[in-house]
Amino acid sequence: MPVKVNAITSRHSRFETVMIFLVTSFLLIFPKGGIKISGVPITWGYVLLFGVAAFFFLTSLIEGINISRRRWLVIFACLPFQVYLLMIIAAHGFVSAGFMISMVVNVIVLPWVLVVFYGNYFDTFDPRFMLNLIRHGVFIVAAYGIFLFFYRALTGNLIEIPFLTMNYGDLGTMDAKFNLRFGFLPKLFSTYNNGNIFGVCMIMMLPLFDRLEKSRWKTAVVKLALVLSLSRTVWIGLFVYEFFMQLYLNKITLKLLTRNLILLAGIAGAILFVVFVVLGGDSAFLFDTNLGGRADQLEVLDHITLLSHIPFISIAEVVYLSILERMGLAGLALFLLMVGAPVALSLPSRNSIKKSFIAGVLLYLFLALSDGAIMFIPVMAFFWFLVSMMVSSNEYFDRPETTEASS
Repeated sequence: MPVKVNAITSRHSRFETVMIFLVTSFLLIFPKGGIKISGVPITWGYVLLFGVAAFFFLTSLIEGINISRRRWLVIFACLPFQVYLLMIIAAHGFVSAGFMISMVVNVIVLPWVLVVFYGNYFDTFDPRFMLNLIRHGVFIVAAYGIFLFFYRALTGNLIEIPFLTMNYGDLGTMDAKFNLRFGFLPKLFSTYNNGNIFGVCMIMMLPLFDRLEKSRWKTAVVKLALVLSLSRTVWIGLFVYEFFMQLYLNKITLKLLTRNLILLAGIAGAILFVVFVVLGGDSAFLFDTNLGGRADQLEVLDHITLLSHIPFISIAEVVYLSILERMGLAGLALFLLMVGAPVALSLPSRNSIKKSFIAGVLLYLFLALSDGAIMFIPVMAFFWFLVSMMVSSNEYFDRPETTEASS
């Protein structure tokens, strides 16, 4: 049976191609480009994402809505947490309008936009063009990040391009975004303006990039960029990917195990070099008993509540503990249902690219044990994109193997 590729034959095909190019480029390569209105960041990527979603939704209304059962199941799994969040805001209010809007967008708007409004398109289009954009985009972001990292180290200056590589409202504030180690050495953050956000997003996209990119030196560049993020959370995520996720994504062989051990040794060596030589640190940096200032979040375990009884504040680094503290045991249970249901609906999968989407989601859920950056652009856009693709009924992703995206 031939693969459905409506994007080639549709009367809107050229327009759709241009729109997907713009959305992918601005979300992946220039995710922070934009302006601020009353302190709330408005980024071009999100404007395009929502604008194109409206187009796809209207097109579906005209041509007939055809959303798959798996997509509706994902949304139904989201609804309890979404309603609970709105009830908290209605009953107790909120502390920060910016964080409240961010949370509503991240866990209510984005699932509907990416899982439902883009659903029919993602289920019928030829994904190879978009996959190629992602492959090239991840490399461009990593390579630019490495350039920026060493340019800053050598010259002491930072290249800032307002409206494109950063929000105009953030001009001159990069060092205030928790980007300095030991007070003097900046993390690698590329166009993401924060090392942790960059690392979390790239870790999510790494399985797909690794599957599509056959150039070893380009893969090495991306992984080097992750090491230079100087984020312990990202380093742990990289270890988990190279050892555990590789075993899920590939057939287990002695060659694979040997390769993974060599890669782990290389990554460990690079991290130790950065910590002890570049940073001039010691083992206390790697084994921080304060967990990078997150240890106090463990105190929530001493006074667990069933329901939220406070205004919505935000969600801190350790996502699960923060939700437990601020939204109660009920909030955590509903959140786990929301993020876990798509994985349950997608397993098992024989298709290597679809397994890459699943691996990216699983890696994020693991990183959320330390720093999920759930409140910040574009983390949850990446998460829900991966969810939308891994529950896709597109025949391109339903075959046991697919040909790699063409160059």
